[in-house]
Amino acid sequence: MLAPPPGQESVALGPEDLLLVPGVAFDLRGGRLGRGGGYFDRALGEMGEGGPISLGVGFEFQLVEEVPREPHDRSVGAILTERRLQRVGERVR
Repeated sequence: MLAPPPGQESVALGPEDLLLVPGVAFDLRGGRLGRGGGYFDRALGEMGEGGPISLGVGFEFQLVEEVPREPHDRSVGAILTERRLQRVGERVR
């Protein structure tokens, strides 16, 4: 999996931007299971409430009932698969 090199500074993104967030699994509450590096959780945490829309991108088979969560984990705002666009907490399509 490609990731920014160690020490790479974060790019400032605003509320009009879209951040595509990969994952191993997602749940419909916005939970995301990554690969254990914590890069996206740190990036989303730094951006706070005024940050970009975070869109989890994966396949339908990656949707699960519940993703295990820890206090530092950040949620995505919506999930896009080959079958649907799902906002967290509500059915879009």
